[in-house]
Amino acid sequence: PQLLHILDSILAWTGAALLFSFIRHYGIEEEAVYIVQNPEHPLVLSILIQGLVVGIGLGILFGLTDLIFDLPIFAPLAFWIMISLRMVAHVVTTLLLLSLSSYLIEEVYKEQIEEYMIEFLATGAFSKTALVILIYTGVVSILLGLIRQINGMFGPGMMVKLLMGRYYKPKEEARIFMFLDLKSSTTYAERLGHKL
Repeated sequence: PQLLHILDSILAWTGAALLFSFIRHYGIEEEAVYIVQNPEHPLVLSILIQGLVVGIGLGILFGLTDLIFDLPIFAPLAFWIMISLRMVAHVVTTLLLLSLSSYLIEEVYKEQIEEYMIEFLATGAFSKTALVILIYTGVVSILLGLIRQINGMFGPGMMVKLLMGRYYKPKEEARIFMFLDLKSSTTYAERLGHKL
């Protein structure tokens, strides 16, 4: 189940990263201030590669982070506290990744960096772009946390059935029920008590 959760996380965050890359960059070449970074590659290919790489990386990292929150010590926490903790962990992780990546890019490619990139790298995780990324990460984290918690409450696959309207259109099904009458069941229940 842990590997399955990490795979789910990879798929979800890859989708989120592709959506972010598409919204952020598609059509930007029509703007007058756009600087062509690599004219050999079409922009759509760059968006796809960027979204896949970032999404897979974040999916693995956030999937492993979420496994920490599956530990029994977090089980008694309220629904909103659990989602908030996950969101904070994801945003802090993203902030650390932005800081680390801007530092590494600046150190490795010092001579090859264009002038317009130096200003961005100097601000690193505190630029306007980083703020947009952090807000987007927080919103997506809350949405994915809600979906994950709801799936945990109702069981896997139930949310999809609810969204597809399966429970709004009654359908006759053949089911088998077993009724069991246990002799002296009240005595056994009283002996067990209300706590196990």
